[in-house]
Amino acid sequence: MSHMTTKPNGITPAKFEADLAELLDALVANFPAATTITVNGRAMKQKAWVALVRRYLKAFRAVDPVLQAYRDVVNRRRAVEVEARELVKALRAAVKTLLGNQSPLLSRFGIPMDTARTTSAQDTLVSVAKRRQTRAVRGTKGRKQRLAIKTVGNPPLGVTSEGELNVGAPPVNVAPPSTPAAAPEPGPAPASGTGDSGTGHTPAGA
Repeated sequence: MSHMTTKPNGITPAKFEADLAELLDALVANFPAATTITVNGRAMKQKAWVALVRRYLKAFRAVDPVLQAYRDVVNRRRAVEVEARELVKALRAAVKTLLGNQSPLLSRFGIPMDTARTTSAQDTLVSVAKRRQTRAVRGTKGRKQRLAIKTVGNPPLGVTSEGELNVGAPPVNVAPPSTPAAAPEPGPAPASGTGDSGTGHTPAGA
């Protein structure tokens, strides 16, 4: 027997089921049971052909209730899927809060542990020293005092293999921007003379 796909010639199973039902009704309505019908060299009575078509139709119709049941359960799953996913997410968050971020029991609930942040002693020492050195170089954080800062950058710091703090050269000094000198204001114009040099007259009583 040759292999046949479920959709030969592009006909869906539902459409072919309808074709079988139509053919069965036509055989019963148009041919007497004793009529001989030959198909592909095979001769059988109408009754035999009707029985064969009915067997095929029964196999197709047996799928209908199963297919409908499948659709029903899929629809029920879809109806609760969003709610179920939100519940699982919230429940896992609650469990994580109860057990802690680093609890080994989290894996039993399908919850990964948070990665712990590790800071070495050398990193901590350098960080603290940098903050202290910066405060010492730059002074307080007042606005006027910030404007008066004459250094830029952080001092280079490091930790030796023996664990000792190594402070490098201080930051570069930056000269404050020069302020251009104000131009002198012009003085008052000299007053006009009233003596003899100005009028050519000799004062009285001279």
